[in-house]
Amino acid sequence: MGILGWYIETAMAAGVLALVCAVLVRGTRLGPAVRHAFWVVVLVKMMTPTLMRWPGEVPVVGLPATAVVARESIALEALRPFAVGEGAELSELGKGERNAPVAEVARATESLMVGISWGDLLWRCLVGTWVVGTVWVVTRQMLGIAGFARRMRRGAAVPGWLVEELEEVAERLGVRVPEARAVAGVETPLLWCLGRPVLIVPAELVESLSRSRWGCVLAHELAHLRRGDPWVGRLLLVAEWLWWWNPVYWWVRSRIEAEAELACDALVVELSGRSRREYAESLIDVCALRRATAPLGSLPALGLGRGGAGRFFERRLTMIVRGTGTRGWSWRSRLAVGLIALAGLPGWTSAQEERSTDAPERPKAEQRELRRQRTEARRQEARAELEKARAELERAKAELEARVKAMEERAKAEGEEASGEIQEELKELKDSPEMKELGDELSGLMKELSKLGPMIQEQIMAELKEAGPEIESKLRGLGPQIQEEVRRELENAREELRRARREARESVGDVGEEMEAPEPPDAPAPPDGPR
Repeated sequence: MGILGWYIETAMAAGVLALVCAVLVRGTRLGPAVRHAFWVVVLVKMMTPTLMRWPGEVPVVGLPATAVVARESIALEALRPFAVGEGAELSELGKGERNAPVAEVARATESLMVGISWGDLLWRCLVGTWVVGTVWVVTRQMLGIAGFARRMRRGAAVPGWLVEELEEVAERLGVRVPEARAVAGVETPLLWCLGRPVLIVPAELVESLSRSRWGCVLAHELAHLRRGDPWVGRLLLVAEWLWWWNPVYWWVRSRIEAEAELACDALVVELSGRSRREYAESLIDVCALRRATAPLGSLPALGLGRGGAGRFFERRLTMIVRGTGTRGWSWRSRLAVGLIALAGLPGWTSAQEERSTDAPERPKAEQRELRRQRTEARRQEARAELEKARAELERAKAELEARVKAMEERAKAEGEEASGEIQEELKELKDSPEMKELGDELSGLMKELSKLGPMIQEQIMAELKEAGPEIESKLRGLGPQIQEEVRRELENAREELRRARREARESVGDVGEEMEAPEPPDAPAPPDGPR
């Protein structure tokens, strides 16, 4: 049985035992010491590991062990067809049958795996919450203990008369005299239980409370020491670490503290030699002088007013004055406490453990084999997913390459088609009637220009020859200035003639290139005029 099983069984047993104790306390006329013993038995049950077992069973909420084993066996049988040969492990899948349907294997164990995962998640959440709460409780306790320890160290020794009174009361009750210190800021006298017991008295109460009342106050605190309440206080301190979340623990704790105060009151009245009235008046004086200081909380201390106030305090005073709570131990009360302890402290065998003892070895072996096969099935499934992803990648790569190649071929085909269309259009344009008519017109114009050129040249040359002597004679008669002007005009005329010939040649050349006709030869340049 694991920690969780112990936790569940202990919580259930402690709850049932606390209800039984509550019924016994209310239904019988028992003294506070006996009632305190009942509640201490419940506390011990909450802190005691299982020492022995009854043959009976306490059913635990959840699936029976046989159902769990049956479900695992069904999953195991579902996995066996995919193994290679008899007794083969699922790790050998892939050596013989590479194409085994891993999805079927996963579906065969799906319900079991889901149940385990949810249970594991819930368990982790509960453990995490408990750890965080326990750390918080322990930290709060340690800080409170450290703070109160500092206040104790700042305390002073009590007066000598109070020490003498303490020794006298301790001798009467039969206990060792504890160390006593007066500490400021403490609301009530108390017995510090952590380590060696120390009696703490409020410094204000030492001066304000009458000396005749101190005997009853000290007797109450030493009564805790005589009864062994410091050990119960230490057990409560440790139990809070485990059961801070359990309402049963806080209920049991409150009852233990209340019954301890009532039992100490009864012991003081019985053994201290003080009258009931004197002890009740001492309690009233102490409570009247109490200050509203910080409560003790979970500190390991037993105080005069630890059990509470209000109606509980009235109950204490009534019990002290009337003597109704002075019933001690009898053979009946001892028998009742013994029976409660005997019934509560041993552990019960849970239904899951009792039913799983029929075949302890075979389910464990099957569980181990099932775990191995389930792990290998997950590995095979992961490998199948990886191979599937690789195949998808290769297919996507091939599709991409084919798409790029198709786009390139389509672009090349479209380019060739466009080039052929352009060439056909140019050919059609070249062979069109309009182009032929334009070519004929240009050819005729070129012929006319070629015929006109020599005629113009001959006419100009003839005119120059006729006018040459006359001009020459005139030039001779003119002065050098006029000759120079005439020469410039002739040069200008020649330049204009050259420019006209060049323009005509260029226009004829452009037309010839368009028609792909040969360029006609240049006309001979006219001779220079007489100088």
